[in-house]
Amino acid sequence: MKNTGKTAGAEVVQVYSGKLPTNVETPSRQLAGWSKVELKPGQEKKVRIELDPKAFSYWDEKSKAWVMPAGEVPIYVGSSSQDLRLTGSVTIPATSTEKAKK
Repeated sequence: MKNTGKTAGAEVVQVYSGKLPTNVETPSRQLAGWSKVELKPGQEKKVRIELDPKAFSYWDEKSKAWVMPAGEVPIYVGSSSQDLRLTGSVTIPATSTEKAKK
């Protein structure tokens, strides 16, 4: 992230996970993490946001547990859900599909 302006400023960087790779209905985007970044004029910073495993999980009513389905999950980054500037994806390996930590 870089402040290209002439005054100091702040922005909240938001990360959204997309629809999970499952037949269960999950949101097309859900807030998975965020970080407020303050920058002086011309200053540049790398932003690292760790995501909770539940951002890639859904609650299974039958087993009464969080389930993390294997497969590709879209990732969106921006200042809001309407101002997305980066897109990508993560792949959840089959070994992670047991149950997410409670």
